[in-house]
Amino acid sequence: MLREGYQIKYNTIGGIRSWIEVALDREALLELAEGKQAVEVRLIEEEKAKLEGVLSHGWHIASATPEDNGEEFYVIVKPNHSYADARKGRSLLPKLTRLGGRRFFINECY
Repeated sequence: MLREGYQIKYNTIGGIRSWIEVALDREALLELAEGKQAVEVRLIEEEKAKLEGVLSHGWHIASATPEDNGEEFYVIVKPNHSYADARKGRSLLPKLTRLGGRRFFINECY
């Protein structure tokens, strides 16, 4: 299922790296320094488009620099907000509203 199509509802930095490694068979690097959190990976155009399609609203492709070989891009994925924002009172976790049973609705981050 991961290789054929999958919509991620909520991403973590480790989850993005894992998805890239399983779905795209690429090794991704993590930058975990405070305020600089990112996932870095080399992808071809099709893979970059696939990654863009599965990122949740909390993440974006911050840059996609073409490589010298003309086929790959050096892609950097970053959160829309830094983890430092969480310490200032802004949670990066989604607010869940129970719909009944085991179903939840994900609201914006609060």
